Amino acid sequence: QGTNRDLDAAITWLNRAAEVGDIQAAYLLSVALTERARPGDMDQALLHAQTLLENMEAGRAEEEADAFGETSRDFILINTQLCALYQKLGRMPEAIAACDTAREISERAFGRNALTGQAHANLAVGLGAAGRFADALAANETALSIFAGLGEEE
Repeated sequence: QGTNRDLDAAITWLNRAAEVGDIQAAYLLSVALTERARPGDMDQALLHAQTLLENMEAGRAEEEADAFGETSRDFILINTQLCALYQKLGRMPEAIAACDTAREISERAFGRNALTGQAHANLAVGLGAAGRFADALAANETALSIFAGLGEEE
């Protein structure tokens, strides 16, 4: 608060932290590069996001095949970042697949919570951008249903 954002400085520091294996820094580096969007930044953002996901999946290989455990949020965030990157690059099938993966993980790990509602909303954006309007509408309706039910007591 009270300071100007400096994406160049942030990218420099996040890159250093990502190089030593900080997962959060690698994720934020991909986000910052996407936001800065200079020539070459999108390719670098995609590379960091894909590498991070591959490393996370390799680490998960030791766990139960379909369990995400404590890393669920990280998998959701990085797949959501990949979805946004693929959309910006016009790679809609990959964008939809990444958004759908985030949605699937969120549903399995957390059920009908705000993160799952957002995953459905993100999927709807990708589906709409791909011209799959009926599917996008269904995903938006599911998101709305989830968000509407969050205030209800069970």
